[in-house]
Amino acid sequence: MAFVVEDGTGLPDANSYVDVAYADTYLADDFYPGNWPTLDNGQKQSILVDASRTLDSIVAWRGVKTVDDSGLRWPRRGVADRDGIRIGDNVIPKQLKEATIEMALSIMALDMSSDQDPTTSFLKRVKADDIEIEWKSDSEIPYQSQVPRKVKNLLAGLIYSTGPIRMGIVIPT
Repeated sequence: MAFVVEDGTGLPDANSYVDVAYADTYLADDFYPGNWPTLDNGQKQSILVDASRTLDSIVAWRGVKTVDDSGLRWPRRGVADRDGIRIGDNVIPKQLKEATIEMALSIMALDMSSDQDPTTSFLKRVKADDIEIEWKSDSEIPYQSQVPRKVKNLLAGLIYSTGPIRMGIVIPT
């Protein structure tokens, strides 16, 4: 796998929002960087690619892609940060880079050996008589459908929503 960091031009083969040097610098000041310091460069690249893809697959970004065939869903136009400051059409925002690193840490901390089916993983309990449905809490949902609170906070302003849309029918008894 070639490791290609998006530079704001909409590279068609880009697969990460952040490079290893940026992540290393960011995590150097982190109180708990997980096992990031023990990983080799290739492992760090792989987890940053996974984090970038995960964010792109579960986040509803504001704005519109500036390059149709870009490898990732950024750069975008028509986006402002949480303070209302417009983000340039050729910029990968600092908060997206930091959120990618935090998502990488979150993915590394999870048990990735689970073969749980994500299509049924949101339900905790279903009761047939008198129709009762209990949803799992966010902490019980696999990473593909969950964005950690710290990541959501970093992305405030850049996103509409994260994770699955949960719907159900309530039938009165």
